[in-house]
Amino acid sequence: MGEEIDVKKLDLILNNPKKALLILAIPLMISMMVDLINDVVNSIWLSTLGSKALAAFGFLNPLLIITVGIGIGLGAGSSAIMAKFIGEGKKDDATNAALHSIVLAVLLFILIPLVCIIFMKPIFLMLGAKDVLQLTCDYGFYFLIGMYAFAMPLVLQPILIIGGDTKRASYPLVISAIVNIFLNPVFIYYFGLGISGSAISTVVSQTAFAILPMVYWIFIKKDTLLDMSFKNFKADMSLYKGILTVGIPAAMEEGFLAILTASINFILSAVAGTTAVAVYSTSWRLVELGLTPIFGLGMALVTVIGVHYGAKNWDKFKLSFNYAAKISIVLGIIVFILLFIFANPLASIFAIAEESVGLDLLIAKGLRILGFYLITSSVGYIVTYYLQGVEKGVQLFCLAGFKEVICCLATIIFFVYIMGFGEFGVYIGMITGGLLGSIILYIYAKYDISKVIKSSD
Repeated sequence: MGEEIDVKKLDLILNNPKKALLILAIPLMISMMVDLINDVVNSIWLSTLGSKALAAFGFLNPLLIITVGIGIGLGAGSSAIMAKFIGEGKKDDATNAALHSIVLAVLLFILIPLVCIIFMKPIFLMLGAKDVLQLTCDYGFYFLIGMYAFAMPLVLQPILIIGGDTKRASYPLVISAIVNIFLNPVFIYYFGLGISGSAISTVVSQTAFAILPMVYWIFIKKDTLLDMSFKNFKADMSLYKGILTVGIPAAMEEGFLAILTASINFILSAVAGTTAVAVYSTSWRLVELGLTPIFGLGMALVTVIGVHYGAKNWDKFKLSFNYAAKISIVLGIIVFILLFIFANPLASIFAIAEESVGLDLLIAKGLRILGFYLITSSVGYIVTYYLQGVEKGVQLFCLAGFKEVICCLATIIFFVYIMGFGEFGVYIGMITGGLLGSIILYIYAKYDISKVIKSSD
């Protein structure tokens, strides 16, 4: 029965890419949005333990970004290769690629935590956690042990998505995020575990309600498009290389964003003080939440365009990209309008958490300005997902770095220091840099599409 459903959805990808994009994207949008909401709720619960607990959690953010980035990277790499093989009619090769991604993930999430736990204190000191070192270690120890829980769902998800099974690829993440919201206070207060309880809660909820259901469907029930049995595993170094060729640049995109964020915090702190940093970081958190529909659409595009790339269906190949680019702009406009309208109530939630009178008005103002980034940068993000779908890892690395670091950071410096706009210049710079980067990336994508099609003739 599951096989029939998968094949039906695969036929939809091949014959109606527009409809397939929307059907694949919607559950992904929901799961990503709930996951980010879950992070916000975690922050609010930790804030009840005091500013030091919240600061300790903040110092762990780079490790969290890296962990999620690894999961995204491995998922993107395997998704691109699987989609291409499916398009070429090579189902066994697609299965082998998926198995390679899992083997790679298991090895990484044994070795990385082991090394990090051994050097935990020096790592956290390097991240600046000197004043809250013990609290950071308390959370970090359980986070490192359960690092797999944050990334493995992102590795398993493409195996379900490749057959069009977006419900089972997304709903476990939604359920685990909701469970974690309620488990947090149980572990923090009822069991008296404090900040460690928050880490344990997240690992338990992700493992029990996200990873285990996916493992059951993929390896035990085996009602997915691919026959995920390790008897079908055939070691092939070229598959590891292919996964990492796309995966490392995809993971580095998160790294570039971290560099940009750190630079913005430094600039704001220098020109306007710590309150400006709090206002911007909170506004950005909400904008990032607003970007999830575009990210969900992009993840769907990786599968759809990868299938047509492998099948050499060039008309539908072009159609998929063009349609995704148009829809991303529409989504950006819709979400911007919603954030603009509801800026005040959204900002007030964070103002309560921060216990700062008047901060909500500043956050609402910042959100209404920074929200334009959703419109100006939407197409640029779609291009990065297109590059994942056609396995252009080097180009992805270069263009993602160009968009995040050069375009946005350069325009921010221009408006802040040369134009003398101060704090306001950071917001204008982000919006302008997003637009400039998106235009350049879109031009490159159109050129690359023409080149790919021409080279196949």
